[in-house]
Amino acid sequence: MIFHLTIADLIVTFVMIPLEIFWRITVEWIAEDTLCRLMLFFRAFGPYLSAMILICMSIDRFTSIAYPLSVKEAQKRVKWMLCCAWAGSFVCSIPQVSTFILRINIFQCSSMPDTLFF
Repeated sequence: MIFHLTIADLIVTFVMIPLEIFWRITVEWIAEDTLCRLMLFFRAFGPYLSAMILICMSIDRFTSIAYPLSVKEAQKRVKWMLCCAWAGSFVCSIPQVSTFILRINIFQCSSMPDTLFF
């Protein structure tokens, strides 16, 4: 589980933080629409995955204390919980792909409808 938590933290460190830094420095989105959607997907995916893996670790620690003799079942449970954490993070991040688009007239990766821009 620590390995998966490390992967989630690396996504946050190497995708989310540089994205925010460069976006704040340039004040506009200088990449294309596909990269806008992909980066904002990972912007949501990293924190979701990190939080869900922490929840898995908490559940695993609880069950190992409450049911200390179920070692064989623990391995199956951990694999299942990690699969659910990855899948849940992916599903929760999907709306980012469909709602954000590159607005050419203002050069921003935005989720606002076209009617708000004049």
